Amino acid sequence: MDIQSDIAPYQTPLLQKLPLELRRQIYEYVVTDDGHATVIKVSARNDPSPRFRLYPHDPEKLSQNYGLNQLRFVCRQLYWETSGFGLRRNVLHFNTTTDPIRGAESCVLFLGICSRPHLASISKIKILGLGRPHLTHQRIPSSWGSSLGTRRWYFGLFDLEAVPKLVEYCLSYPNLSIDVILPDMRVGYDFSKFYMAISVLLLALRKQRLEYLPAPDDVDLPVRIMSRVWEGYGVEAKPLPENLRFYSNYELGENDAQRYRNEPWWNDFKTQFQIWQMQGI
Repeated sequence: MDIQSDIAPYQTPLLQKLPLELRRQIYEYVVTDDGHATVIKVSARNDPSPRFRLYPHDPEKLSQNYGLNQLRFVCRQLYWETSGFGLRRNVLHFNTTTDPIRGAESCVLFLGICSRPHLASISKIKILGLGRPHLTHQRIPSSWGSSLGTRRWYFGLFDLEAVPKLVEYCLSYPNLSIDVILPDMRVGYDFSKFYMAISVLLLALRKQRLEYLPAPDDVDLPVRIMSRVWEGYGVEAKPLPENLRFYSNYELGENDAQRYRNEPWWNDFKTQFQIWQMQGI
């Protein structure tokens, strides 16, 4: 029997005959995916219409051979109708090492093209590698366009220009939490300056000073740097919301303990460090 002969040419699929709202409910169960996803910007850096693709998140090895549910790419109509669908449990990862631009900048661009319903459905965002751990007193060209000027003071512990936008999303969507994973917050190879970096980060982000000074380092220089990096941004530096947290994946090792355990500040610092690891900064 010739099956094709019983099918009228160009017959409209039954799915397309359903109202759009019903189709969206079907897509919610058929086309969306469970779990975590890594968001990769696939368009060129200067592309006026940034394009992203979501891949299954694998913390060990990113699988870029295929995106999430491929059914959405069957035809243009299906792709268009499902362009706002991502995950049922939206946990998005932005990884600097796999993205052509910095993770924070990519995150801000992605959130900027999301619809309000999609933004409301995102529960957590994790940004890995927001900056490089250098306290550098210099101006660098801004990568955020001419609206922010040509050069800004550089503070390498995090992408300062992303912070106001991340704050905006956290305040607008209190159910959303953004975790920033700073890869290694030591300054150079001197671990004793780790505290200095943490102190300046707390001063910049939370407007807080630690009650004790366990490290012998002079914090005047980074404090002066921190007071200048906000110059020219046109925004007032305000304390960050609690659903925007900064973490470090650095772990205290045996070498650190052997080198500094006789220092008077070591025990207090170790306790504080464990709190930072668990609760973020």
